[in-house]
Amino acid sequence: MVNKPGGFFLHPVYLGAIGVLVINNFWLKQSGYAPWLAGKLSDVALMVFMPAVLCVWWVFGKVCWDLLMKTITDSQAQENYFPPRMVVAASLLVSGLVMSLLQISSHVSSFYYQVLNPINQALWGWGIMPPTQDPSDILTCAFLVVPYLLFQQQRRLLAQ
Repeated sequence: MVNKPGGFFLHPVYLGAIGVLVINNFWLKQSGYAPWLAGKLSDVALMVFMPAVLCVWWVFGKVCWDLLMKTITDSQAQENYFPPRMVVAASLLVSGLVMSLLQISSHVSSFYYQVLNPINQALWGWGIMPPTQDPSDILTCAFLVVPYLLFQQQRRLLAQ
């Protein structure tokens, strides 16, 4: 599973985080029950799977480039389609930075909503909820350790 392009994204923890985010956004947030809990669940789930999504984009770009250049071979696929350490580090850094900026900057938060809401409506038929700024949500960046540990575990499995 790990050696397929983007296969690392199919880890149960990432899929679980996406499931939590979907259930949370379409059920818990809409019910109005414990809004502080719903907000924190979304932020934690986002910190778990956002770095993996960024790495999947890198893998997708690499696969497209290799197809364009016709350099894909079966022997290279196993090691070449797992994100390198620098890509993983950059994805963790960008994820933490985006979360922090969304929580402390009204301009970034407004831009995020103005860009993603029409895209979401065009793709899925529904918009996103406007982000609420809560600087305490920056603490959820501590959960970036989860994708870091998963990437390390998957890298060791791939090396075997």
